[in-house]
Amino acid sequence: MNDLKRALEAAQTGESRPSGPGWVGRTFRFDESFLGFSGHFPGYPIVPAFVEVLASIVVMEQIKKTSLEIRALDNAKFQRELHPHALVAVECRETQDLPHLAFQARIFDENGTAASFSARCVAAKQVEP
Repeated sequence: MNDLKRALEAAQTGESRPSGPGWVGRTFRFDESFLGFSGHFPGYPIVPAFVEVLASIVVMEQIKKTSLEIRALDNAKFQRELHPHALVAVECRETQDLPHLAFQARIFDENGTAASFSARCVAAKQVEP
C-alpha cells in the first residue's frame, strides 16, 4: 500500500450516514500535516482532486475487501475546495459488481457538495502485469 493510501486510511474518522439507499460512506478529517497537502499549495493547502478520487477508492476497497485499480473517471465535477480540518464525507454507490466495478461517488463537507463523479475500476488481482 502506498503512503498516500495509508495517510487516507489514517484520516478516517468513522462511517458516515449515507443520504440514500445503496450509498455507503466514510468520513475523513485532514490536518495540515496530511501528505496530500504536500505542494498543493504552499501557504494555501487544499485537498487535491486526485486525493478525493483516491478516498472514494479506499471506501470501495474497504467495502469490497479487495484492492482496486481505477480505469476511468466520468462526469467529474469538483465544485468547491476542501481545506484542512474540514469533516469530509465520501459516499459511494456501486453500479456494477466486480471484476469490473463501477460506482458513483459524492463528496461533502459541512458546506455541502464538494465533488461528484463516476469511476470504473478492476480488482487489482485482475490487472495484468
